[in-house]
Amino acid sequence: MQLLMAGHQELWPATSSHAVENRSAHHKLFCLATDLSMLKLFEAFLESLPQLLLQIYLLLEHGECSLVQCKN
Repeated sequence: MQLLMAGHQELWPATSSHAVENRSAHHKLFCLATDLSMLKLFEAFLESLPQLLLQIYLLLEHGECSLVQCKN
């Protein structure tokens, strides 16, 4: 939500700004977007990690693959 508000303020500023202030605002907005992307990456990784660990455990413990697992 903070990223959307900052983007709105950047696109439609209430008052005119100087170039240095604009550069700083763009940098801050870029940093917020980067942080959001990293959080989404961590979320996706942490959601899939338990399934990956279970599959690796089953493969190492049993040492065999079914036709579904080995199909290319």
